[in-house]
Amino acid sequence: LPDRSDPADALGVAESTGAFYDPVIAGSFFSLGFNPDVNLGFGGNIELGFPKFILNGPGNDIKIFEVTGGTSYPDEKVKVEASKDGTTWTLLAASVARDAEVDLGILGWAKYVRVTDVSNRADFESTADGYDLDGVKALNCVPEIAE
Repeated sequence: LPDRSDPADALGVAESTGAFYDPVIAGSFFSLGFNPDVNLGFGGNIELGFPKFILNGPGNDIKIFEVTGGTSYPDEKVKVEASKDGTTWTLLAASVARDAEVDLGILGWAKYVRVTDVSNRADFESTADGYDLDGVKALNCVPEIAE
């Protein structure tokens, strides 16, 4: 649907409250679309660049916000990766659901985050459109990195 198809709706402050079933606010999130075949490694995704450097600090470093409306719905899942250059990607989490936090792991810092739908399409009704990304937040960041 048009109100779920604008990647810019994944930018800015997330409207997600963290509730198990958030209210769905039209035009406030981006539906990634289902990955047609998880085993092939391609599908609905988005790559986001950050103006500051995401730093590998104590605890988790990135929070992903998702919107799921209704009172019962299967979990939509995503793979989360990070990159220093937007070309070489490091897997941070193979599958997380709903609002989730992840650590940069072996990366000292990153400038980019890629979120890819890895939901099982068969679990959803025909009108479903994959993981609904409300936002990505850097939990630890600095304006510059000296390497």
